[in-house]
Parts: sequence; C-alpha cells; structure tokens
Amino acid sequence: MATLRQQMDNDKLVRGFAERTRESYLAAVARLAKFYRRSPDQLTPEEVQAYLVHMLREEQLAWSTCNLSVSAFRFLYHTTLKRPVATFTVPGAKQPQKLPEILSPEEVQRIIASTLNRRQRVLLATAYGAGLRLSELA
Repeated sequence: MATLRQQMDNDKLVRGFAERTRESYLAAVARLAKFYRRSPDQLTPEEVQAYLVHMLREEQLAWSTCNLSVSAFRFLYHTTLKRPVATFTVPGAKQPQKLPEILSPEEVQRIIASTLNRRQRVLLATAYGAGLRLSELA
C-alpha cells in the first residue's frame, strides 16, 4: 500500500487538502486495509460497504468518523484509482442538531466579575460583546 498511499497523498496535496484532512483520510484507508489485510485497490465495493456497516454496528463509531471514512474511500476510489464515482452506498449522517448553550445575563455578569484583574475583565467583556470565538480573541 506504500505506493498507493503516496499516490493518494499526492492527489490530496495537489487539490489543496489541509494536512490534518490528508492525515485523517490516510488513516481511514489504512484501517480499511488492516481490516481486510489486503490493499484497498483489491477490495470490491461490497467489501467496502461491509466495512462501513462493521464500523457502525460492531465498533459503534461516531457518525462523524464514519462520514470521514466514507469521504476518504470515495476520494481513493474515484480520484486516486479512477473508478466510477462512489460505487458503495452509505446512509446519511444522523447527527442531532445541537443548539448552543446561551448564558443568562446574570451568568455573564458573574463570569466577568470573577476575573482577577481589569485586563481579564476587559478581554472577557470584549469577547462576549463582540461575539468572538476563543481563537479570534487570542
């Protein structure tokens, strides 16, 4: 799989994939190869489908993990191996929509008041007032 691995990584690099995405895709394909103890290019679409079902039923992995694997497999088979588009099927993700937890005005005041100095108070008040994410504040 070393040559296939390098070819897949090169295909992702050329298409501008982020490094973390490239690593995740390679890891997903490596898990598939390890599961069947064969190179992924030798697997049939039915075997890939069976592995996806195994991930959901036996390993009980999160939908996001399974969806990432599906994307990795589709990329491998369609882009790298030049096979017809996604010859296996996977049910769509059923992730529950999470609503953000909203703090009451009293809770916000308590958090801002609990700071140790004025600098921290200003940072928290600015972040809250502007609706900034932690990374944006940093």
